[in-house]
Amino acid sequence: LELEQVHLLGHSMGGMVAMRFALEHPMRVASLILMDTSAEAVPTFADLTKLTEVIRAKGMDLLVANVQNNTAQQVSRAPSMGACIQRLGEQTYFARIKTKLTQMDPAAFIGIARELSAQEGVLKQLSQLHSPTTVVVGEEDTAFVKPSEAMATIIPNANLVTINNAAHSPQLENPQAWLAAIQEHLLCLSK
Repeated sequence: LELEQVHLLGHSMGGMVAMRFALEHPMRVASLILMDTSAEAVPTFADLTKLTEVIRAKGMDLLVANVQNNTAQQVSRAPSMGACIQRLGEQTYFARIKTKLTQMDPAAFIGIARELSAQEGVLKQLSQLHSPTTVVVGEEDTAFVKPSEAMATIIPNANLVTINNAAHSPQLENPQAWLAAIQEHLLCLSK
């Protein structure tokens, strides 16, 4: 796109990519928003051996069915998922999951999951960032609340915004609060 400088927002895995881009190309990042992400490995994805075999054998459609059929079990391990389903509605939530997963190559899903659990952390290096940074996290996104707090602490002058009534997708779960946080980030740049 030949853009010399950008305001960069990265969500979840996109946040992991965005912070690494900002570290590699600091002059190209006018400002940074890191949303529901981590600068370290995500242990949630560490043991996917059984799931990997199922995906290899039967594809992503089976994974979608597995998510839908085991919702109660998953919600017991991650209550934020239940809250997200309740806020978005079951039909909307699962339609979104199905669209995302069925468009993904099984090998890519397996590789991404493996990398998320084994990636080399960059938390200490984030102290080198000097672009205005806002770290956004849904208050119920239990896997990313502490990592978000750590990033906001180590990035110079970073602002931490916790979105109420939201888990991993505050842009969908509480869009007004999320939009207010993004607008505040951009307004602060003009001051």
